[in-house]
Amino acid sequence: MLLATLAFAALSLCTPSRLVQAQRNGVGGGNSPITYPATKKVDVVDDYFGTKVADPYRWLEDNDSPEVAA
Repeated sequence: MLLATLAFAALSLCTPSRLVQAQRNGVGGGNSPITYPATKKVDVVDDYFGTKVADPYRWLEDNDSPEVAA
């Protein structure tokens, strides 16, 4: 039981520093908002039993496309 408590405490103390380090290394430095790359949108609308659902990024589902890879 003591070993489990110590392991939990060690993991709890390490996790926040990992998150801070990831924010510092990421684009934006952790203090600025995330900027996503611009991408195109297409006019695709599905009709599910009378409910219209827009899916403007459906073209991104084609994983083999060079355009998606770019």
